[in-house]
Amino acid sequence: MPEGLGEDLWLPDRMAALGFLIQGERKVYEDYIRLMDGFFDAVRGAVLRPAWRIIDPFGVFSGLIRFGRLLTDFLTGGVTWVLRNAYQRVAGESVPFSARPYVQRHLEEVRNRMVRTPDEVFGLIRRELDDGINAGEGIPELADRIDATLLSTDSERWRNRAVVVARTESLSAYNGGSYDAFQILEDELGEPLEKVWLATMDPRTRDSHFIADGQRAALDGVFSVGGASALFPGDPTLPAAERIQCRCTMLVVEPGENVDMANRGWKAASETTAEVEARAARGIIRARDEGINA
Repeated sequence: MPEGLGEDLWLPDRMAALGFLIQGERKVYEDYIRLMDGFFDAVRGAVLRPAWRIIDPFGVFSGLIRFGRLLTDFLTGGVTWVLRNAYQRVAGESVPFSARPYVQRHLEEVRNRMVRTPDEVFGLIRRELDDGINAGEGIPELADRIDATLLSTDSERWRNRAVVVARTESLSAYNGGSYDAFQILEDELGEPLEKVWLATMDPRTRDSHFIADGQRAALDGVFSVGGASALFPGDPTLPAAERIQCRCTMLVVEPGENVDMANRGWKAASETTAEVEARAARGIIRARDEGINA
């Protein structure tokens, strides 16, 4: 049997973390919907002018100041809530998490990724307008469709985007906050700690993340994932292909501590074994089975 399929000694803590992440994901989802609703309300009148037979994609940029303010609200909402609670779960409620340099870096990384959202909306409207005109559609019909699909959070596009953002940013904030909080703990203990990458054992997990499962590094070291370096799963500096909707977690342990990982909590050992063996048949071997930093 591959290593890492025994009793899950960390199951209670991991289940508690899952419940916390579900709360955080919901908060970030709602914050994203508010962000986009506020932005669309600010620019709709400048973009859609069917009475004048005009649709102006450049009207999107009339809302840049408003978007900047809404983005700040987004960052100080659910994302910060997850960060704060991640710190408190590890280092206690007295930790001055907002003063930690990492918190500011993390929030700035999120801002830098999202600040181009108006450019994306502009591009979507422009392509929709070009396609509609080439198809011989009239301005009123085009305006109605653009309003319903590109300038409304009731549309499938933006609801799906909200789910992706919520899952990505809540896990990244949780793992990032936990990582930095453990650095506080390591300093207080005066003894080194290590971290272990834990992938989700199911068919949805990326091969690169499955391979990283069981990879071990010093707390201040880096994991190697898909050819990129990461301080933790969901690290904001990872390429989008290795970060978006990542479901991996990180376990912090003492040097030499056993990390035999447990049916992965709520999955039967047979399911995990089947997934490990199916991947192995394709040449996808976990770090814990290869003995790489494990």
